[in-house]
Amino acid sequence: MSKAPAQSIRIGFERDCVEIPLDKIGFPVPLPFGIKDSVAYRQIRSSVEAIGLVEPIVVALSRDQVGTFIALDGRMRVECLRDLQAKCAL
Repeated sequence: MSKAPAQSIRIGFERDCVEIPLDKIGFPVPLPFGIKDSVAYRQIRSSVEAIGLVEPIVVALSRDQVGTFIALDGRMRVECLRDLQAKCAL
């Protein structure tokens, strides 16, 4: 059996984290009503307030507005940062 030749795969993300202003991060759907009163939200907020972000926010460039991003993962983390008056996120 012969091995197939190795193919290069193009990555679909940046290798390094970058800081993005929170006002440049949008969401495709509104935040669910009452989510900020949930136990999960309060736990995430406490963690972000105490030690900062443990896991970066995942975003993609917006196709609709130049210079803005759509959050793919980390919605509650972004909301916590906004509530804590942070200006940027990783």
